[in-house]
Amino acid sequence: PAATQRLLLSPGVPLSLPRIQDCLSKGIEVTGDVALFSSLVKAPVAAVTGSNGKSTVTSMLGAFASAQLPRVAVAGNIGIACLDVLADEVDYYILELSSYQLDLVTAMPLEVAGLLNLSPDHLDRYSSAQAYFQSKLSIFDNARTAVINEQLLDQGYASNCGRVLVFGDSPPTDSDHYGLTHNAQGSWLMKGADVLMDCAELQVLGRHNQVNALAALAMGDAMGLDLALMVETLRSFKGLPHRCELICEKDSVKWVNDSKATNFGATIAACRAFTRKALWIGGGQSKGGDLEA
Repeated sequence: PAATQRLLLSPGVPLSLPRIQDCLSKGIEVTGDVALFSSLVKAPVAAVTGSNGKSTVTSMLGAFASAQLPRVAVAGNIGIACLDVLADEVDYYILELSSYQLDLVTAMPLEVAGLLNLSPDHLDRYSSAQAYFQSKLSIFDNARTAVINEQLLDQGYASNCGRVLVFGDSPPTDSDHYGLTHNAQGSWLMKGADVLMDCAELQVLGRHNQVNALAALAMGDAMGLDLALMVETLRSFKGLPHRCELICEKDSVKWVNDSKATNFGATIAACRAFTRKALWIGGGQSKGGDLEA
């Protein structure tokens, strides 16, 4: 085949398929829509990845940006193809990227790259958990600013980025650290020594969503958004369907739909959101993961 040929692949198609490997062995470029988007886009791009919480953080960040910038486009793994929102009049793009999408793009230029967490997933597609992690970590390959979970910071994953902002569920250690503080009276979202918000004001459930909020605030900070305005927008954020979503309450029993938890890490985080006795109804594919947790 001619050297100019390339194959635009749907992210759901594994690169390990023999016909795809045959294309690669012949020097045919195998790429996807995100790579094509990145070659055409003119406005800055912020992107979010991680094993869990991607859609929530992407939606929060989209709400923050839309409240402060004229034209914001939110797309990617969240359900809108990035090529469908490509337009000259967009001021800022916010993308949710899966490992499958990142597999098909090389060193995507990003103004801000956010990595929320890493836990084993998709082991029916990747040869190991580390191979899956490496796919996620590639989001930092050509990013100006990194936003990263404090639990991953000591690995040096974001060392090539010009600026690094950190978030997590521990008390902040410096002004570039978003974290939580707790006492007998409650919990608070913090940036460094500054109190941003009482966690009781959040309309989304669970410690994991407090950390998601911190990640979104840190990414908005890296984008240059006004922090006080972001906090005001956060107060009205109601969360997404199928993610710890309260369906109804009957006979003193709350029924919660968390069907978007498609791996063990997400399920464990959701179960920890409830302090009362809970009955968990689960099902689906393990995707090669370990049910022990």
